[in-house]
Amino acid sequence: MKKMLIAFATMSGNTEDIARLIENELKDENLVIHLKTLEELQISEIQSYDLVAAGTYTWGDGDLPYEIEDLAEEWAEADFSMVKSAFFGSGDRSYPKFCEAAAILSRAFKRAGADVFPDILKVELSPDDDTQQAMCRTFAKSFIKWTRAEEDAHRVS
Repeated sequence: MKKMLIAFATMSGNTEDIARLIENELKDENLVIHLKTLEELQISEIQSYDLVAAGTYTWGDGDLPYEIEDLAEEWAEADFSMVKSAFFGSGDRSYPKFCEAAAILSRAFKRAGADVFPDILKVELSPDDDTQQAMCRTFAKSFIKWTRAEEDAHRVS
């Protein structure tokens, strides 16, 4: 059974709400899922998971939250070559770099060799309406479908 980490940084609870929606959507996918905050993770712990979905809020003008700035730099230097990952974020469209922090995390994982799902889930503030909740569920299912297609492609080659 695959191990999946859903990790998040949150200030107002919005990104945690997204993480929990993703977790709930995947509970019947034959996965062992752990939900944690990003700031409590060590590189070795991330490396122990097959799948990682990580999310954060965006601070200021497209910045990572201060509590995970150093972690993102460390992660970019790590070896995540065995990890399949996806990224999500909450943000405010009134700022010019909407959900940019999630993209920063995605780039850090790519530099570390992770297999990165091409779509980033970007939620306006909180996933409190049906449309945004459906986006979260679709993102979760699409990520799992993508990971399985990647595995099938590797088996064929």
